[in-house]
Amino acid sequence: NLQLTQYNGALDGDYAYMSVDGWNRYATSDGTASDIVKKKATSQTVREVFEGKYGDGETRKDAIENFGYDYNEVQEMVNDYVDKANECIRGIWGNGWNRQNALESMGYDYDVVQLIVNAII
Repeated sequence: NLQLTQYNGALDGDYAYMSVDGWNRYATSDGTASDIVKKKATSQTVREVFEGKYGDGETRKDAIENFGYDYNEVQEMVNDYVDKANECIRGIWGNGWNRQNALESMGYDYDVVQLIVNAII
């Protein structure tokens, strides 16, 4: 039984107490995420794109969607990281620790930006 500090009773963590229609709004029969529930793209997703985990072209689009991500959201995040990498190459974000601190203070994963910088140059 699952215990929550905010709830005094025992919870069964193995069951979803909802109708079949309710469940189908959250998952499809093949186990992939439905259009209602999508995984949030992260810097790790961007890293995986650059490491080739999802392939390229239509294969990448299909794979990203099959993993439960919104393809357009992932591509937008990839483009943003590529823009930051190009800005780094042009010197906009400084060098060394200054670059790392500046990028991280803006919410970017420095290691992912640097991975892209290294791939470009």
